[in-house]
Amino acid sequence: MKRIATCFAAATAALLMAAAPASAAPAEVQPTEERSSRPSVMLGVAFNFGGGSANSNVGITLKLLSSDRRNRAVGAVGVTFFPWGDDVAFGLDAGIGYNFRNGAAVVGYDFLNASPQFSAGWAYTRSRTTGGNGNGNGNGNGCPPNEGSNGCFAEH
Repeated sequence: MKRIATCFAAATAALLMAAAPASAAPAEVQPTEERSSRPSVMLGVAFNFGGGSANSNVGITLKLLSSDRRNRAVGAVGVTFFPWGDDVAFGLDAGIGYNFRNGAAVVGYDFLNASPQFSAGWAYTRSRTTGGNGNGNGNGNGCPPNEGSNGCFAEH
């Protein structure tokens, strides 16, 4: 009885292999899903326009950005410290800006100092999709860099 079961299993496996076309390619790897945007932070230098000396208008700023995606417009709110300021040592601001790779630039208005402000600095940003290892270094389809765009298999 054992021998019959073994022969039956071998015959079934042979039939299944024969039924599959020899040229069938493996299933194509699907791109990873688009990651949702999350808030980000920016640490940089700010310059307030108007009033006071040039040194008193330069400050260190920390901002909360509306998105952590690269190459995207963002909204921003922040606080700025003016270490060389004459009157007000702090500023509270809001503005709009743009995220770059590991950086951002923001144009806004400082409400405590009643002046327009430009700021730029380091920002945590990430790419739109992740690569094969989840760190954004892939080509957007879940494959390592420099692999073919047809799944993870090189095109011929």
